[in-house]
Amino acid sequence: MEIAPGVHLISTAMVNLYVVETTDGPMLVDTGMSRDTPRLTTRLRAMGFDPSRLCAIFLTHGDMDHVGGAAAFRRASGAPTLAHAADLDFIAGRVQRPAGTGPVAAIFGPLAQPIMRTRWIKAPPVGVDRFVVDGETVADGWRVVHLPGHTPGLVGLYHPLRRVLLAGDAVSNLGRLRLPPTFMTMDTPAAKASVHKMAALDFEALGIGHGAPVTRAASAAVKTFAATL
Repeated sequence: MEIAPGVHLISTAMVNLYVVETTDGPMLVDTGMSRDTPRLTTRLRAMGFDPSRLCAIFLTHGDMDHVGGAAAFRRASGAPTLAHAADLDFIAGRVQRPAGTGPVAAIFGPLAQPIMRTRWIKAPPVGVDRFVVDGETVADGWRVVHLPGHTPGLVGLYHPLRRVLLAGDAVSNLGRLRLPPTFMTMDTPAAKASVHKMAALDFEALGIGHGAPVTRAASAAVKTFAATL
């Protein structure tokens, strides 16, 4: 599915990722869980994209459902990985990503840590070849937008001419636009500020990590949501 011309959605059981067509080749935005890689490789080929010819692998943040396939796709393509430095320790496997805040996190966090380290779930560590910063252009006019909160290094991609925003887990769309779950959000006030930052942009289509993308009047929907925070 194209959420906008040249911006393709691929959904797995857990997460959405995107393929962005650029003049240098396809850029993969997030990579799913590690166990998804064989199926994603098949899906990419069926869509007409050669996984060995990726031009870049853009990681919105360091959660395992977004970076799990990054090491494999990097090996297969030689494409550089791009991410924000604030999430490097999670992406590189140096530290376990902490749970969020609140009573659910206090219970869920200690119980989840052993599960997160299992081979079935844990993301293989991967290096970051290029650190991106807010406002930087990475390819064909796609601009980095720093959207911290869910993790400190969450970044999206915004194209002002195409009027598309890919926002990772800055928001979800599960029945309606929502903040990421508090128990998995490291800084809720920052997450709310990031929604207000999104609301200041102009975009028709919004691609997110969880839930359906918004393909019409997306910035208006985000402005309405931001007003409730």
